[in-house]
Amino acid sequence: MNARGKEQIIDFLCEGTLLGMRSLLNAEVTNLKAVALTAMEVCFVSKKSFFDTLEQTPNFLNHLLFTFAQYLRTTDNRIVSIGQGKLVERLSDFLLRLHGEFGVHSNGSLRLYVKREDMANYIGVSTESTIRALKMLEQKGLLQINGKSLRIQNLEGLENLSKGFKI
Repeated sequence: MNARGKEQIIDFLCEGTLLGMRSLLNAEVTNLKAVALTAMEVCFVSKKSFFDTLEQTPNFLNHLLFTFAQYLRTTDNRIVSIGQGKLVERLSDFLLRLHGEFGVHSNGSLRLYVKREDMANYIGVSTESTIRALKMLEQKGLLQINGKSLRIQNLEGLENLSKGFKI
């Protein structure tokens, strides 16, 4: 949340994700919040338990460093995408991420429902622009929209579009 109180969605987390690590390691107060979009289990680890585990289990430290490196790579890619990527590229990339990380229902629709406003917030554009881009993806046969449900019709085409290729 910025100083004016506007929220910015910085990530969509999936199973096994660590949340709050930076604040814990830096002993800082966080300005982050998390909202569950699906049923989930949360595991709270106390500060003492966390640091005890770090001291006693070198493999955990290695895993933590690897996780931070992945997070930094993802964040770097997102910064480049937001700064240089076109709307349809960013939206396509986001839809592919939802498909890959959260999966699909038996009917092929994306398992994780994300409101259009939240999509827009995440990719850094207006809700109206996001809705227009979704309709354009549907018109090109890459996506099927059925109410709130989204189904990727052409995975390869969407991947190509996310990389900047024309469809």
